[in-house]
Amino acid sequence: MLARRAELLRLNLADRVVFTFIELARKFGHPDGPNLTLNLELTHARLAELVCASGPKVSQALKTLERRGALHYVGRGRVVVLPEKLKLGRAPDAASAK
Repeated sequence: MLARRAELLRLNLADRVVFTFIELARKFGHPDGPNLTLNLELTHARLAELVCASGPKVSQALKTLERRGALHYVGRGRVVVLPEKLKLGRAPDAASAK
């Protein structure tokens, strides 16, 4: 747990969110064509805890990922992740939000 936290803190916030979604998709994602669906009730507050950031900053990073087409919400607690668009270091407008 501490090693993961130390590794995360080396990344900017946008990459911490991407890294966390990649981990969640690998562990809990259900294949849906080229996409993965996560059926987790993951609130912005819980995600903020996972990535060591504030809720508002995480909300900004999520909006960036949605605009980029890397993920989208399809219902309460259900997120579709597009792995080919979910890449580290590809969110310059959110990269400064640490």
